[in-house]
Amino acid sequence: SGRVDVIAERNIRETLRLERSDTEFTDPAFIKRMKAEMAVDFILSGNIVMDREMSKSGGSDFVAYQVDMQLLDIETLRKVWLKTENVKKERY
Repeated sequence: SGRVDVIAERNIRETLRLERSDTEFTDPAFIKRMKAEMAVDFILSGNIVMDREMSKSGGSDFVAYQVDMQLLDIETLRKVWLKTENVKKERY
């Protein structure tokens, strides 16, 4: 929809900055600007926990996932969105 722009993770951004600054053998016409990066307004973080469970009959097992996510406003450090989702899948 174009309503959200996503930028690369910190370690990837640092690698790309080093790559842009390595201009020794680059034609000046193709050098990318160093300060054209977008500023961050929000940070989305979270984790996924997986748990395996056997059925009481022993015939199949289940995999349960718990996904916790939060969206933080970078300026105020306020948590503007929280979500926990539990998913259980049967495996044969």
